[in-house]
Amino acid sequence: MKPTQAERIIAKFATTDVQSGVTQLAETLGHRNRTTVQGWLARGWIPARQQQAVLDAALALGIALAPSDFFELRSEHIRPVACVAGE
Repeated sequence: MKPTQAERIIAKFATTDVQSGVTQLAETLGHRNRTTVQGWLARGWIPARQQQAVLDAALALGIALAPSDFFELRSEHIRPVACVAGE
């Protein structure tokens, strides 16, 4: 089974295992405990209202994370774009 959005992103914060990623991200976000981030992991997604804070946390720690990492681009969503000269 493919990892969820939350698993992929939280794993980037991990030093040993996914739980270390939960702890690292929660601490960097300033949460007093890790239950919020643990909830994201359990649900499989990070709420949109939290995504900028997660991006900022990654930047602060030197972790490569981009807005596109929050989305899975599936092949059925990719369509060729025709370019018309002069536009």
